[in-house]
Amino acid sequence: MAYQHIKLEREKLYEQVWSKPMIHLAKDYGLSDNGLRKICRRFNIPVPDSGYWQKIQYGKPVKQAPLPEFQGDSGILISRIDKRIPQVEPELYKDVQAKIAQELLPENKIIVPNILTKPHPLVIQAKKNIIESYKYKNCVSSGRESLDIRVSRTNLNRALCIMDILIKELEARGMRVFINTKDQKELTCVEVLGKVFEIALQETLKYIKIKNGYFDHDYQPTGQLVLRIKRDYEDYRTRWVDVKNQKVEDRLNSFIIGLYEAALWERASEIEREKWHRELKEKERKEEEARRLKEEELKRMKGLENDTLNWHKSRNIRSYIKASEKAYLQKNRSIIPGAEFDKWRIWASQQADRLDPLLAGSSFGHVISSRMAGESDSIGGDNERNGEDC
Repeated sequence: MAYQHIKLEREKLYEQVWSKPMIHLAKDYGLSDNGLRKICRRFNIPVPDSGYWQKIQYGKPVKQAPLPEFQGDSGILISRIDKRIPQVEPELYKDVQAKIAQELLPENKIIVPNILTKPHPLVIQAKKNIIESYKYKNCVSSGRESLDIRVSRTNLNRALCIMDILIKELEARGMRVFINTKDQKELTCVEVLGKVFEIALQETLKYIKIKNGYFDHDYQPTGQLVLRIKRDYEDYRTRWVDVKNQKVEDRLNSFIIGLYEAALWERASEIEREKWHRELKEKERKEEEARRLKEEELKRMKGLENDTLNWHKSRNIRSYIKASEKAYLQKNRSIIPGAEFDKWRIWASQQADRLDPLLAGSSFGHVISSRMAGESDSIGGDNERNGEDC
């Protein structure tokens, strides 16, 4: 069963419980009103007395209790069942649901014995490598290249029995269990439906204050075991803890269901990331296309401005040639072919032609000439048809 975790500050919850009736606020968090009251008591948050909201409804005066000081972490974590369905391939979802249904059958309940019987090689290795924890007093761990176990010696046999049966049951379901020693850390890994998860079996610790040498605090094992998927995600459950009526060893089927659901959510996240990358690439493609079109438009506009300028230059040159011819003829009777002036006006005319964008020699000239030719054909065709009609 997947869980959703909601984080909020103590002050925020205090404001909410005094702005809305507890029964309605509890529904917003997927809790019962009694469950929400327990959270308020745990964090010393005062709640309205019975009749408070009726007094407000009838306009009677009410008094809001102030928020008292609180020693400890004021951050509140509310966990609720997440009823969302991971968006994965229908075949995969159907297959996982069938596997989960098998785990829920009474005849498939996993039983953990009190003694090791033909232990798994990974458990044998872990038992051999048990050492005193260098970080937590009164705890032992499984040492290098072994299972991720950290418990008190009192719970060591129990922890080894749990891990032995769990590994055997995981492998019986086609999952691969292995030790990953990357970054000089011993990571117990399980491969589920192509997704790899790190798991650990540990004993919870209680913070205690001490006065001993350089240290002012220590951690004391509580006797309570917790089986973890070592990821802090909001999409799926990651912790199975000893509770009053159920120990971790009684909840191994639930843990396996948690691994299946984690694999579904990881696949859903992968699909979402793939979708995001596709959308990002499409956005980048569109932006690149828009940039290219803009550059082309600027290039065409610059070309148009240059052609306009050159067209004016060519007209001015031709006007100057005509004025020069007129002035020359006023002084001379005729223009002698091959003479210097004749050579100059031919050269000047060539420069005017070279600059003129309307001539067929230029790119725009080709376009304009073809359009003009097409229009002429159209006009001629219309005239011919008109003549035939006549």
